[in-house]
Amino acid sequence: MDRDATDEGAGGRAVDAFSPARLSEADRAFVRETVERFFGPEAAVHAIRYFEQLVLHVVVPGIEPGDSRKYDCVGVLYTRLDHSVLMSVERPNWPVHGPGRIALRRGELL
Repeated sequence: MDRDATDEGAGGRAVDAFSPARLSEADRAFVRETVERFFGPEAAVHAIRYFEQLVLHVVVPGIEPGDSRKYDCVGVLYTRLDHSVLMSVERPNWPVHGPGRIALRRGELL
């Protein structure tokens, strides 16, 4: 998925499906603190919005495949954020796929 995802909107005009996360400062701090609580201070969080969904890509050194902390972290994020959250968690230099790849390349670092 190297090309940007687009959606043909009304009138045949292409609309970019991905946009900046546009989180308030309080929400940005909450996301960052929550991710740090589960993955440690070395975790890098990239955020982007895909339509109404918040896509988070977290890069954590030393994380093992199948680590279930991701699900607990998303559960805590749902308690305060007013939109759905899609999170991918990877080790540095692992191949990244799907919306997490777009968040890593075009998202803002929280």
